[in-house]
Amino acid sequence: PMPSVFDEFSERAFVSYSKGTDEERANRDLLISTMGQESFSVISAEWWHFDHDLWPKYPILNEPVPK
Repeated sequence: PMPSVFDEFSERAFVSYSKGTDEERANRDLLISTMGQESFSVISAEWWHFDHDLWPKYPILNEPVPK
């Protein structure tokens, strides 16, 4: 389990949230650490939201998603 559910916009989604269980915080921290090893940075308000450090090098594409 994590401190919040995915896409929950409450204080529990913040990376700095210090409540919840030890297991929830450990899982969140493990995800952040593991993603960081591959050059992904977490968004401070959403433990599930990461950007790769090289994202500025690539243009935003406005492509339709196939159905």
